[in-house]
Amino acid sequence: MYEAIEAFRSKLHLLERDIHGRRLHFPHLREHCEKNKMQEDPAMKDFVSRLAENFKERFESSPKLSADILLFVRQPFSVSTDGQWTADAKKLVPSIDEAALQMEILAMGTSDLLKAQHKDALVSDFWINVVPQARFKNTRDIAMLLLTMFPSTYICESAFSSMNAIKSQDRNRLSDSHLGQCLRIATTEYKPDIRKVASFRHSHFSH
Repeated sequence: MYEAIEAFRSKLHLLERDIHGRRLHFPHLREHCEKNKMQEDPAMKDFVSRLAENFKERFESSPKLSADILLFVRQPFSVSTDGQWTADAKKLVPSIDEAALQMEILAMGTSDLLKAQHKDALVSDFWINVVPQARFKNTRDIAMLLLTMFPSTYICESAFSSMNAIKSQDRNRLSDSHLGQCLRIATTEYKPDIRKVASFRHSHFSH
């Protein structure tokens, strides 16, 4: 997610420069201006500039991550043990022990088992389910921070997917109240004890 944000930020800056120049990314605008011998509307330039500024403000509080820290989370066996990135990681996660972090990276780099498991696992699965917390606490702390940096995004996307599944074409008359109740059931992590609930219910037999 962080990489997607940075990529979009760079694209906005590229578009901002391009609309002032050759307009390579605005072929229809370029064709229209050349055909009618006119300059583009200043509002178009202003729109892209305001969009870039708005995007910057929304993510201004997000930490700046070095390329090596991102590489470490994706490819933990490819980074240097004593590079500048460990100092950057310490600034990002002040609670980690930088000296212990370097030792953990060395230990991880010599583990053939972890290397083999890393090849077959997703990045998130590798750090959550494969790397043991007891041996690699500092490395896991860094990875988990990056993997959970935008948790609300996942929650929103998950809820929206559930809503689309619930409010299908055949259930288009579902009220907002009922939709809310269905969403609560679909997104909650609570697991009811059905047997216990059922034990409090008594059947009414006809006489």
